[in-house]
Amino acid sequence: MTSGYKLGDRFQGKFVAHDGKVDVYYNGRLQATVTAKFGSGYFKAGDYTQANCNNSSPCDNSNYGEVALYGVTVQHS
Repeated sequence: MTSGYKLGDRFQGKFVAHDGKVDVYYNGRLQATVTAKFGSGYFKAGDYTQANCNNSSPCDNSNYGEVALYGVTVQHS
């Protein structure tokens, strides 16, 4: 969402699902609107690195992903 991000920078992300779309906000500014057709959904927050030693290289037991969440709010309307 930004070329100025540095590892460890805090940022605010917001995702608004409506009318078959998801608006993506970064630090309060709309960055993208993505078409997303779904009948129901759920929200997850965390670190999903997609690291799989069967299809990525280099593979090492010391590889990891890390995330710190400072506040999560989910609203349904």
